[in-house]
Amino acid sequence: MNFKIFKKKNKIKKLASGHYIFIKNLKYNFIKNSIDKIKNQNYFVKKIIFEKNIIFLLGKNYKINLIKIFLKKINIIKILKSSKGICFINNKNLKIFLNFYIYKKITFKKYLLKKRIYKFLKFNKKNKNFNNLFLLIKNNYNFFKKKKYLKCKINNSKYFLICIIKKIKKIILLIFNKKINILKGQNISLYYKNFLISNSILI
Repeated sequence: MNFKIFKKKNKIKKLASGHYIFIKNLKYNFIKNSIDKIKNQNYFVKKIIFEKNIIFLLGKNYKINLIKIFLKKINIIKILKSSKGICFINNKNLKIFLNFYIYKKITFKKYLLKKRIYKFLKFNKKNKNFNNLFLLIKNNYNFFKKKKYLKCKINNSKYFLICIIKKIKKIILLIFNKKINILKGQNISLYYKNFLISNSILI
């Protein structure tokens, strides 16, 4: 879809691809790449509090909704000092983001509220079935129990890891296909059949 048509149809001024943006000059409503050292995805709301007509492709949510979600569920707003995030406005990547995030209707609010907390654990080495690093999913058990595996990206990597799903009573474990190092504050994205189903911060 053409950016101008989409913008006019939805009565918005700007489109942005996700978390890492801020307003450089409110007078001219200019948006640019922001700064994000550990990709924790939550600090940006502090920079856009005065703008109500910016829509984020990741989740089709307006700024005011994102602020409410973060303040209520995460309650952490940080301003970091280095690295770049991702932000595309009216460029060659826009169509891809529109198709993937808007039309597939994968909403930011939905997966943030239902699957917002993953805990990183090292399982007891005595249990041979779980000698790799894994994530423990505590929410939305019914969705994950029907799946056999998921794809995973760490910190928006270009490459996927495979996570085997193991069910133990009411707990879902994601077991990586190889040993990896994951640090607190890193972004964990889960995909099923190449569709993003969850995006969370390791705490």
